[in-house]
Amino acid sequence: MQRPQRLIKLISNGHWFHRDTTLVNGFTLNYYETTDSCCVDDVYIRWSGNSMDRIFVMESVRLMRSYFLPYYLTHNSEYIVLEHGCSTSCHGLIYLPQNKFEKIKGFQKVYFYESALFDYVLTGDYDGENHIFTITNIKTGKAKDVRFQFPSRYLDPINSIDTFYVTNSEIRIRGLLVDRDNQKDTTEFIRIKKF
Repeated sequence: MQRPQRLIKLISNGHWFHRDTTLVNGFTLNYYETTDSCCVDDVYIRWSGNSMDRIFVMESVRLMRSYFLPYYLTHNSEYIVLEHGCSTSCHGLIYLPQNKFEKIKGFQKVYFYESALFDYVLTGDYDGENHIFTITNIKTGKAKDVRFQFPSRYLDPINSIDTFYVTNSEIRIRGLLVDRDNQKDTTEFIRIKKF
């Protein structure tokens, strides 16, 4: 990937809405663009603080709708979390580490995330027959696929997840599903130990 020679502050033109942010822990988020012909459609998000300074490139994001541009969601002691659109009904999360060495972690098709510590994220996909949900531990990168016994009540599986939360010892998911054999709505729970 070619890098631009000079970055300038991203200017909102009524289409792009972003906000440079200073967090309570002293980290800052700043949005940049370039006039270099190689990269005019990219946006550069710089996060800095605690003796580090890094840049994340969101390639070609200026060719997309404005909600594809990542914006600040929250932070914890290890990550700054950004949210962005990835299609009409899809959301993505980007975890920017607050250190110099760890890789940036990105997730597409995010249905839920554990909001107290942001340690786990629930993503999903469809294999043609079943909705497959993946629970990922942000810190370790370990992931587990889970499936419900019954199909979703809804075409979009994001609507079938009613609850996703993490206790001290386990992860709990509740799905709103359909028992087609008995032609009735049903609720199913999945519980797995934290990993």
